[in-house]
Amino acid sequence: MPHVQRRQGSVQRRIEDHKREGQPGRGRFVKKRPLPFECRVIDHTGQQWYKDQNKSGFVKTENIKKIVLKIGHFPSEQIPDVLTEHGILINHYAEEFFAHPRFSIERSKETIVTIASLQEIGLENGAALREIFTHISKTGLKACHVSTGLFLRLAWTDQPQSHNSTLSGTHSSPDQAVTVLSEIIEQDDDFPKGLYLRNVDGNHWLRGYICDDSYRFPGDAFFAFEMCRI
Repeated sequence: MPHVQRRQGSVQRRIEDHKREGQPGRGRFVKKRPLPFECRVIDHTGQQWYKDQNKSGFVKTENIKKIVLKIGHFPSEQIPDVLTEHGILINHYAEEFFAHPRFSIERSKETIVTIASLQEIGLENGAALREIFTHISKTGLKACHVSTGLFLRLAWTDQPQSHNSTLSGTHSSPDQAVTVLSEIIEQDDDFPKGLYLRNVDGNHWLRGYICDDSYRFPGDAFFAFEMCRI
């Protein structure tokens, strides 16, 4: 694979500055300044009826959620400040993702995000990323903008907590993680394919992840998709 030149811009430098000052959400980072944009959940639906393809009739699920976000554009240079002041923890893959030249903050808009497991959208046996992209085109869902994970993490403060605190090294979908399906901005398998959200011990994480084309997400893995506008 060709070497990918990383952008050593202000986003990366300021993230490193915050690392030297202290850990996000602890110590001096207690008071939250107002967000420089509107980012809040204005509709949160926890119960909907969905067809169960393996049984007759319908089943009710507590897991599928619809979150309507009103988001606003702000300079990407402010990402470290915003994440730090709101106690959001990130890993180095998220840092790389934000620093990529093709990462951008979406212009102001209202977007509807649906959170569901692969089983709940018809992929009972799980799927690889490419299969998921192909499948959702038939369901009224689509991939999110690359910055949606950032806004969703800031807005979704009541994400269910993980049952274990393992963060990495398991080579499987982490417990209670929600992967934000978004455009692949770099084909290199060593570069993050996107972001996922997790609540571990009360700490809200926004983490980047890597995988190759052979990796299959299990059917019970949760994803965030954007709903297509009709």
